Amino acid sequence: MEKCWFYLSYENSNCTDYITEKYSNALESYTIPIVNGWKESYDKRLPGSYIHAMDFPSGKKLSEYLQSLKSNFSAYLQYHKWRQLYHVGNFGEDVEQLKCEICRRLKREKDTGYAKKYIIDNLADIFANKQTCIK
Repeated sequence: MEKCWFYLSYENSNCTDYITEKYSNALESYTIPIVNGWKESYDKRLPGSYIHAMDFPSGKKLSEYLQSLKSNFSAYLQYHKWRQLYHVGNFGEDVEQLKCEICRRLKREKDTGYAKKYIIDNLADIFANKQTCIK
């Protein structure tokens, strides 16, 4: 994937607050993800880091836009501008390492008192029956 300019990061389930791992895989590989999910979900994470397929009236128009980006490197780099402020971590297949990192960060925030106002007692209650999906 590292040799690609763009990557189709289409969702299997098109629901609010759901983003496929294909989106972060594309970002980790320095490609621009082309997405089709809820635009607001992507904008909450890294606005300007993706191309939304639904912003184009047809596949032909999307293709023309991608070709124009390949010939205008400055415009292409605008989709990577977020990298000046953010880093996409890569835990790869090591889920245990990810779990440990989550615990370390939670403990650090708990110890500093920062997280007290952000503690969620029951995460299921927050998301229960609030998911909206496109069929």
